[in-house]
Amino acid sequence: MNNSELFRKESDSVKQLNIGLLIKAIITLSVILILLGAFLFYGWQTYIQRQARSAYESWLSYIVPAGTNRDRVINPQMENSTVSEGIGYGMLFSVAFDDIYHFDRLWSYANHNLDAKGLMNWKIGKNGEILGQGSATDADQDIAYALILAEEKWPGRGYVQAAKQILNSIVTYESDQEGLLLPGDNWGNPEIYNPSYIAPAYYELFYKITGNLVWEKIAQANSNWLVKTLNNTTGLAPDWADHLGYPKDNNYGYDAIRVPIRWICYYRQNHNVNARNILGKELGTLKLLAKRGLKSGYTLEGVPTVNFLNTDYLASFTALSLYKPYSPLSISLIWRLSHSQSPTYYGNAMKVWVMSLAANKF
Repeated sequence: MNNSELFRKESDSVKQLNIGLLIKAIITLSVILILLGAFLFYGWQTYIQRQARSAYESWLSYIVPAGTNRDRVINPQMENSTVSEGIGYGMLFSVAFDDIYHFDRLWSYANHNLDAKGLMNWKIGKNGEILGQGSATDADQDIAYALILAEEKWPGRGYVQAAKQILNSIVTYESDQEGLLLPGDNWGNPEIYNPSYIAPAYYELFYKITGNLVWEKIAQANSNWLVKTLNNTTGLAPDWADHLGYPKDNNYGYDAIRVPIRWICYYRQNHNVNARNILGKELGTLKLLAKRGLKSGYTLEGVPTVNFLNTDYLASFTALSLYKPYSPLSISLIWRLSHSQSPTYYGNAMKVWVMSLAANKF
């Protein structure tokens, strides 16, 4: 073997060795990146879980005793009165965080304040006086849904039977012949409806529990109606609209911010086409608004009406961002929401709700 052949052999050996080392290095780096990704993912999930729990524990400051075995949620901005909406939120949150103590006490308060139609009066004074007679449909649905979830978590305590009674009353007194949900059981103007009262994630379960086909009708009718209320360009919903879906005003207000929250719950259940279309358009709007600086108030065309951002709206934007979880926008908004503080009952309720969603509690 001459020197040239020997050199070529040694060169080939070196090349093979280098290729082998390169492959090992790539494999090692890939393993490290996978482990790092897993660490970051689970670390982020742990952070969200802790922040959701912290938000719930802060929320408990709004729950006060209201008699033997009863608690209520107070609204300091309304002279420490209680609205049925707050009881519904409290029951949902207490189920999500395995808090049967507060759940039972809140449900006892709601049950004690039912009207003649079997639905909770919407506003109760700090001394127990009825300040708002008649029900609010959003709260009644949340209460019924919370009772069903409680039955799944803590069976045999009569929760599902109570839920069925409420659901029967909702069908009888809070929906019209077309299946559209009325604002309540004692509402004076039947020609006004609230998009944020529609809870599409609930209706399949309501049908399953009751066996009443009207829930399929309610689901379809309200989904179709909601789409009519949305702005064609931004996808933003109004606070109130008429029977045909025409907005009663041009504001994306404090009621409407709950629409993305309720629809992201639905989308995560089954990737429903309607939910995908609604959330997809609104997410596109959110991305544009975020570039200009998010605010707590917009016209339906997306024009800011204020110069600040509070927890209430931040929670809604965060919920919408969950349509694309782990995106930079979603991660940023979750981080901001987890550090946001609100002086109001409603702002804190929105924060707990959305942090619970981010933590996969719903």
